[in-house]
Formats: sequence, C-alpha cells, structure tokens
Amino acid sequence: MKPTHEIYTSEVTVQRLVYREMLLLPIMAIIGLSGAAWAAHAGSWPHSTCGLSLSAFLAAYIIHETWRHQHLNRAAKHTALYPTLGWANLITAGRGLLLALLAGFLCSGTLPSSLRWIPGILFTLNILADFVDGLIARVTRRPSLLGAHLDMHLDSLGVLIAAFLVVRFGQMPWWYALVGLARYIFLAGETLLRALGHPTQPMPPSPTRRALAGIQMTFLAITLYPFFHPPATKIIGTFLFLPFILGFVRDFLAIAGWAWPVESTWFRLAYWRQHALPFIRWVTGGLLLWYTWAAYPALRAYLPFQTIFLQTLIAFLLLSGIISRLHAALLLILVALHITLLPERPLHLALIAGGTIILLWGGGRYSLWAPDETLFLKRLGAP
Repeated sequence: MKPTHEIYTSEVTVQRLVYREMLLLPIMAIIGLSGAAWAAHAGSWPHSTCGLSLSAFLAAYIIHETWRHQHLNRAAKHTALYPTLGWANLITAGRGLLLALLAGFLCSGTLPSSLRWIPGILFTLNILADFVDGLIARVTRRPSLLGAHLDMHLDSLGVLIAAFLVVRFGQMPWWYALVGLARYIFLAGETLLRALGHPTQPMPPSPTRRALAGIQMTFLAITLYPFFHPPATKIIGTFLFLPFILGFVRDFLAIAGWAWPVESTWFRLAYWRQHALPFIRWVTGGLLLWYTWAAYPALRAYLPFQTIFLQTLIAFLLLSGIISRLHAALLLILVALHITLLPERPLHLALIAGGTIILLWGGGRYSLWAPDETLFLKRLGAP
C-alpha cells in the first residue's frame, strides 16, 4: 500500500497540483474581506479604511509567504516535494487569514457590545487551528518544513496583534505590548550579537517555554472577550506577564553565553518541583477553601450556588493534586470573576500568585493524577 503522502517524481505535476490548491487562499481572503467591508458599510462594525487596508495587506502577505516558500513543502531538506499542500498547510495558511481580519480591529473605533465578541472569536479560532494543523500533519504523516515555517511566524504575529488589541481595548496597560514584541526584540538582539561577532549558543531546553506561550495565548483570547475588565485583567495579566518576559530574558542570556549551565538549571528545577510546589499547592487549595467558607454570604449574593460549589471542588482537587494545572487555570478565572464583582482583597492576590505558579510548573510531588502535564508541555498529537 502506498503511503498517503506519495511523492510525485514530476516537479511540474507537483507544481500544478499545488497551484490549484493555492487558489483557495485568495478566495478565502476575498470572502473574509468582503464580509468586513459589508459590516463597515452597514455601520455595525466601525471598521475604517485603515483597518480594511491593514487586513488586506496582511492577507496578501500570508498568501505571498505561502507561495514564496512552497519549495519547503517537503518532509525534510533533501526529500521530494509533496504532491499537494495538504490539509495541514491549508489550515495553517487559513490561520493567517484569520489573523489578518483580527488585525483590522487595531484601526476600529469603539465596538458595539454585540460585536465586541468578534476579536475573541477570531483569536480563539486561530488557537484551535494551531492545535489542529499540527495534529493533522502527524496523523496523516504529512509534516512539512513549510508548515513549520508558517506556524512559527503566525504564532508570533498572532500574539503581537492580540497583545496590541488588549492594550487598545483598555484591558491591559501599555507595557503589556511587550508580550507581542518580545520575540521580535529577541530576534533583533540575536542578529545584533552576530553582527558584533559575538558567538551565540544554542537555546537550552526548557519545560516551561511551551507552557508560558500557551498560557499567554489563552489569557489573550479570554481578555479579548467582554467577560472580564480591569482591575481583574490587569492583576492577573501582570502575574502572567512577568514569567513570560523573564523567560525571554533567560533565553537571550543563554544564547549570549551568560546563563548558568544547563545541568545546574535542571537540578534547581527538579529540586523546586520536588519540595516547593506541593507546599504551594496545599497552601493555595487551603486558602481557597477558607476563603469560600469565610466569604460565603457575600459570594452567595453575587454568584449562583453552582459556582460556589465548583470553587469548593477546585479547592479539594488542588489539595489532592488531581489535574492541578487545569484547576489552577479555573481558579484564576474564578478569582477574576470575584475581583470583577466584589472589592479587591489581599487574599485575591495570594490566590492568583499560587494559581499562576501551579499553572506554570504543575502540582509537584504527591499529585494523585497529572495527565495535564502532557497537554501543557507537548504539542497535541506528539508522541
């Protein structure tokens, strides 16, 4: 039986098949931009000429990048081209078109409440497509250098656009834009090091690098929806901002040769996970349980009983170490809801700090069940 990614020997035949699929991209872009133009003309989406122009420019850029790098549509450098782009690459390119539409909101005015959901929906679809394209590529045995190239650029572009949007919508202060600029500053610094003749080192492995990126993208998606508002978004965003930026600083110091040896870093991380994380998990779960009991009358006035029951359940699950990262994420959402509805309290900050640490580094030793480690530290569908 021939594999699903059968390689054609005729490069001309391959190019014709790829060109036929490439026609789908401008069609998708035209449909999306037509919808944006109709909404702007109808007045339901105050999308200026600037916004439509920016969306059109980015859509053209994505299509051009896919076209220009079609020679990377192969499994490895010295293998033959795939006969078609494949579903995975088409989904990846579709992510770029979603981000092009999202970028148009950078120029929009004040959105009506009914359309304030659109940026969050577009960025959520982008995140889901990011999961799906890699999974499809592995399931169909069609990994490609083209997909990896586009994926890397679109991840950075998506975070850049979303970070500037949450600042524009007033959900985060101006300095939060550094989240979107971090990778580009990192690449500029790396280029400067090489231009100055400074030798660069390979980036050491990090078990938290993927978790930091994924958590930041999830926070951006939630913040783009009109669910939560400052100060909740600013407090939780600050706690997530610090480790994200410090991670880029650590990586830059590593490639510049100014960081601690990798062995020492791994030893300290193992020691941290072994001794500190269980204590933080127990303290966080205990504080959440005590807070739920002590503030029950006030909570009952603002929240349904089901939410309070969920909060109590999360406390017990954190204490026992069952899917700690997932329940830490739910804890942060609940605390954001409390800050939105109730006066801010110092205990809220303690719960956010504990939830952030558990979300980033896990529940540590004595956790009864931790399947969420794979989701946070590996790509979906990876072995």
